[in-house]
Amino acid sequence: MVFRCKKIDFSTGMVAIDKTVGCSVLSCSANLQNMKNLLSFAFILMALVANAQYDPDYKKKIQPQQEDEHSPFNVGLGIGLDYGVIGAKVAGYPIERLGLFAGAGYNLLGVGYNFGAIGKILPRKRVCPYVTGMYGINAVIVVVGADEYNESYTGPTFGGGIELRVGQNQNFMNFGLLVPVRSQEFYDDWDIVNANPTIETTDPLPVGLSIGYHFKFQ
Repeated sequence: MVFRCKKIDFSTGMVAIDKTVGCSVLSCSANLQNMKNLLSFAFILMALVANAQYDPDYKKKIQPQQEDEHSPFNVGLGIGLDYGVIGAKVAGYPIERLGLFAGAGYNLLGVGYNFGAIGKILPRKRVCPYVTGMYGINAVIVVVGADEYNESYTGPTFGGGIELRVGQNQNFMNFGLLVPVRSQEFYDDWDIVNANPTIETTDPLPVGLSIGYHFKFQ
């Protein structure tokens, strides 16, 4: 039997082609080409946001050493494990430097999710470094046309990045690097895929990207 399907290219995914049946295998980690595509998307998004929020009087309004006021709640849209791969993230901050978040989205197999904590290092600065840890779906294997390989895997993920405040409001861009701790079950199943002589695979990279735009609320 021959399956006809399109090659899958996904910004946080690794793609392998089944030459015999024309199928694609995907797991949620980044390869170099897809990372370039994701960075291009991020630059376009930043340009659109900057243009939408341009204020010709900004230089007159800005004050030296301006700092953010504490905002206890934000909602963002983005790409990455903390957004459920392609989705949204909601974060709340019971204290200024420590927040809790939940993210959910689509991971090409179904609903992806993660929940965890964020620690901000410079919470009131325009550029705020942070560290994060989370638990949820951090790996997916999808074979188009051969559903017996399809599976999601849960585990912890750790990482860090920066929040870059945009314009006069408290909205911000998020840029992060995430390191998933994949389960032994994932590696066992991945070995089965690799053992299939009709499937050409590329091992998943150890890190993934997180890029999003967030709206802050008081």
